[in-house]
Amino acid sequence: MLSITPTTLKSYGNPQPYLERIAAAGFTHIHWCHHWNTDFLYSEPEIDQVARWLAEYNLHMLNLHASQGKEKYWCSFLEYQRQAGVELVQNRIHMAAWLGADVVIIHVPSEAGVDVRQELLDPVRHSLDELLPFAKSHGVRIAVENMETDDSVC
Repeated sequence: MLSITPTTLKSYGNPQPYLERIAAAGFTHIHWCHHWNTDFLYSEPEIDQVARWLAEYNLHMLNLHASQGKEKYWCSFLEYQRQAGVELVQNRIHMAAWLGADVVIIHVPSEAGVDVRQELLDPVRHSLDELLPFAKSHGVRIAVENMETDDSVC
C-alpha cells in the first residue's frame, strides 16, 4: 500500500487533477487534506463526487484531516465559533465515514503561550465531549496530531 496526500501544493480548488496524477504514479491510498485549514463545508453532492473520483482512479481514503477553520474553530473561546467548529469537524467525520476512512485528524491549539494553555483546555474538552459520540456513531476515530512546536497541551 502506498499513500500520499492529494493537496501537496494547495488545499483548495479542484482536487481531481491531483487524484488522477496520484493514481498514475502508482499510489493506492490517500490522506485527504483538502480544505483542512478553511471553513469549507462539504455538501453531499461534493462528497459523492469525491467518491466517484476515488472509484474512477481506484484510490482508497485512509484518513481525513478535519478542518481547523478560520472562523469555525472547534477550540475557540467564543461559543458560537466553537459550536460552528464542532459542526465543521462533524462534517469531516461524516465525509470520512461516507468515503471509507475510519480516522479523522485534528490539531489542538498551539499558538498560545504556556500561561494560557490550561485555559485552552476548557473549549478543547467541551468540543471533544461533543465530537466523540458523533464520531463513534459513524465508526470514525479522532486522532490528535501534535506539531513540531507543540508541547504537551492535553
